[in-house]
Amino acid sequence: MGGSERSVILFLLNFLLLWQLGTGTTSTTIDDSIDEVVRNGTLPEYEVRALRLLAQNLQLSSTQLSLSSSTQLSLSFPICSDNQDAEIKCGSPNNTKNGSFRSVTEINLQGKKLDGYIHNSIGRFKNLKILNLYYNQLYGGIPSTLGQLQHLNSLDLSSNSLTGSIPSSLTMLRNLEYLDLSRNDLDGTIPSNLKDLQLLRILDLSRNDLDGTIPSNLKGLQSLRLLDLTQNKLTGPIPDSIRYCQNLTVIYAYRNFLNGTINENLGTLSSLQLLGLYYNSLSGRIPKELGKLSALQYLALDGNDLHGELPKELGNLTNLRALYLTANNFNGTLPTTYEHLTNLQV
Repeated sequence: MGGSERSVILFLLNFLLLWQLGTGTTSTTIDDSIDEVVRNGTLPEYEVRALRLLAQNLQLSSTQLSLSSSTQLSLSFPICSDNQDAEIKCGSPNNTKNGSFRSVTEINLQGKKLDGYIHNSIGRFKNLKILNLYYNQLYGGIPSTLGQLQHLNSLDLSSNSLTGSIPSSLTMLRNLEYLDLSRNDLDGTIPSNLKDLQLLRILDLSRNDLDGTIPSNLKGLQSLRLLDLTQNKLTGPIPDSIRYCQNLTVIYAYRNFLNGTINENLGTLSSLQLLGLYYNSLSGRIPKELGKLSALQYLALDGNDLHGELPKELGNLTNLRALYLTANNFNGTLPTTYEHLTNLQV
């Protein structure tokens, strides 16, 4: 089966992070930018130190950061510029007993060919809301100090070469809405306290080496819309608590080692549009409850150990556009209700 057939509305991934970098006419190195911040007294000293450590360990010193000139501001460097194309953005000045300072709120360094590791000093940016280091060449572990960023709502470290386990401290990020750690070399288990991320909408842990089971308690993830666990080494069943994730639109967990039966509680997810569980070791029958998923457009259960007759209730899925059931052990005849699946394209 071609990869293109599997690429169904993948635009849902990364939809919260789509910043375009400006072409600009002015460029500066990160060292120059930090020096300028120091001269102007823009940031508190502890954030300046953190920026220097971050730049050193990400080998940013020779990196040219492009930006557009601002007609409203005299600032022509990316740190704390109000320019929309600035890679490092800051909030409004905040008066303290030591003076008036701004604070770093966004770090957007995606696709900068950064080669290094993320320094523990990242935890010093107490007001950071967005950290985007997608598509670089970063290695080493994910620092546990990220758990100190209580205002963080978007974290994208995908498409790097990060190793080690997912720090349990990430579950302390109670304002997090977007978490993408996909396409790395992470191992170990998924943190059991994932349920504490009650505002999380997007969770992508796909294409790593994660093992163990899916956390049994997902009750707190009631805001979750996309869950992607594709291409790991996960075992066990989909937990019963999946029924609490009523806003789920996409579940991808294919190419793992999931076993047991398909959880009938999946049938309660009325918003679900894409369900991909193919190439696992799931057994038993397809639960008739899946026939209640009226919004479902994509169902892929091929390459498992499913058996028995196909449930006639799947004929109720009139919005279904793609159905994959091959490479299982079904018997009997095709239910006549499947004639209602007039939108099937593959």
